[in-house]
Amino acid sequence: MIPFEGKFARTFLAGLLAPLASSCASTAIMPIHPVWVPDDSHRLVEVVHIGTKEEIVGNRKEIYDQLLASGIPEQDIGDGSVAVGFVFCCGKRLAQATRNLFYVPKDLHIELGDVVEIKSGRLPRDGNPGTVNRAVKVRQKVDATVGVCRWDPPDQKLEQVLYCEWMPTEGWTFEPNRIPLGATQSWIKKQ
Repeated sequence: MIPFEGKFARTFLAGLLAPLASSCASTAIMPIHPVWVPDDSHRLVEVVHIGTKEEIVGNRKEIYDQLLASGIPEQDIGDGSVAVGFVFCCGKRLAQATRNLFYVPKDLHIELGDVVEIKSGRLPRDGNPGTVNRAVKVRQKVDATVGVCRWDPPDQKLEQVLYCEWMPTEGWTFEPNRIPLGATQSWIKKQ
């Protein structure tokens, strides 16, 4: 399901993921707490990067510290315990601005291209460290031959959002998000 193909995809994703591998990047660039959505709400992402322990612990110490502060045991932080996903495609600026960094529990196996439901955390406030975004479940595997999730609208020239046929019946709503690039909408499920 990954919407990017060929040389463009490699170049685009390399530039996108550089903040995860750079010690100079700040969490404001790719936070692991909720952005532009209500605390504890659910949303869907397409997995575009799965972090290594070196990226998490060595190059992004602030992410590691936030995981620990959020109550995640040190022994649960390793290869594959943090990932990056897109909520929007294919406008490069929109996809970059709305990428989500999230924790992946040890018992959840994700792969590049999977559609994953994540629960937004809570921002740190008034001395409370907050909680990080967390993967809840894989809603569609990358190699699914028949799937109910897709990028919508189908025209790749337009900015697209993840949509799955079961969303309305499970209580998901299409709501506005205020992002730096202006107002847009995405599917979320409030808790």
